[in-house]
Amino acid sequence: MDYIKGDSLICKVLHDHPETEEVFAKHGMHCRSCMGAADGTVKDGALMHSVCLASFLAELNKKVRDNKTINGDSGNS
Repeated sequence: MDYIKGDSLICKVLHDHPETEEVFAKHGMHCRSCMGAADGTVKDGALMHSVCLASFLAELNKKVRDNKTINGDSGNS
């Protein structure tokens, strides 16, 4: 299941899945302090930071899945 897509708003991703902040930071995206995160999409951020969108989305979604597994969430919500 993909929780995050290219058209997902960065601010919503960080709000709903705070564990992804380290993935953003790993790629030089310090989105919590960036005004562009308010209306920018994950695709916008990837393009701006020259990051491959497909692998970035895979990494973000893996982080969310791993976090749900650790916290005992089945992901069916």
